[in-house]
Amino acid sequence: MALLSGKVAIVTGSTKGIGLSIARIFSKNGANVVVTSRSLDMAKNIVDDLSSYGNDSIALKTDVSKTDSVHNLVDTVIEHYDRIDILINNVAISDNLDIRECTKSDFDKTIAVTLTSQFLMCKWIGEQMIEQGDGGAIVNIGSTSGFRGRDSAVAYAAAKGGVANLMRAIAIQLAPFKIRVNSV
Repeated sequence: MALLSGKVAIVTGSTKGIGLSIARIFSKNGANVVVTSRSLDMAKNIVDDLSSYGNDSIALKTDVSKTDSVHNLVDTVIEHYDRIDILINNVAISDNLDIRECTKSDFDKTIAVTLTSQFLMCKWIGEQMIEQGDGGAIVNIGSTSGFRGRDSAVAYAAAKGGVANLMRAIAIQLAPFKIRVNSV
């Protein structure tokens, strides 16, 4: 039996890079993977790729920086699988701008996608895990940029610093419900 057999894992930012690798590893190890993207076509392509592992995976068009989109994601996953066991908060964007170049709009967009999305996903998927009553696991993908400054990407560094402390707070708050929250 595979390590994650029957588990339901949501991986944000799972259409490329680290998120895609995580989705593949989870699927290879028996998990049913929920692939999220703002592009349904991209997400469907990944689900097609994951089908070779023999597990059920679904593609959902989701903007994880928007509350209503996150609610729809949770509702759809519960309709399809009746549970959520694992959340990997991987999605992020970088502004690649220094303080003099970064506009408020650049800053707001980076914070929304990189930090606010992790808050929303942890909040609503955490609620679902609490309701299920048997715990769960949440992993927030951080960055060394969250622990030290950079010569560019001021908003990204701020967002990833926020991810580090968001994870610490949520870990304490969800621990009584057997939900592990970590950051990589």
